[in-house]
Amino acid sequence: MQGLMGEIQQHVVRTQVRLFACRERLQADTDSEALHDLRIALRQLRSLLRPLTALTACADLQQRAAELGRVTGPLRDLEVLHGYLHEQGLSMAAQARQPLLRQGYSALLSSAALAQLLS
Repeated sequence: MQGLMGEIQQHVVRTQVRLFACRERLQADTDSEALHDLRIALRQLRSLLRPLTALTACADLQQRAAELGRVTGPLRDLEVLHGYLHEQGLSMAAQARQPLLRQGYSALLSSAALAQLLS
């Protein structure tokens, strides 16, 4: 059992590093997949923690990950819509949503949900 717990801890730490990297990618605006990758890492973290919810720290972390998932969902939807509009040649419609995306990224990066999860 100790070996399994060690493996879970290692995987949680790797996932945490991925979350930090995704946050940095969002801040640097380096690619369009940063938010998507952040959401994938959140789902993986939640899956890892689900069997350990009897432990208070794991339950708290899972709740924080769930909250961040709820916060990022609408922003990811907007991001996908923005990309789709570009693909369809509707540049004006895509450009109209660009400020909303930037505001959303900024709000996410300064959100309590992200700060609490990464603390």
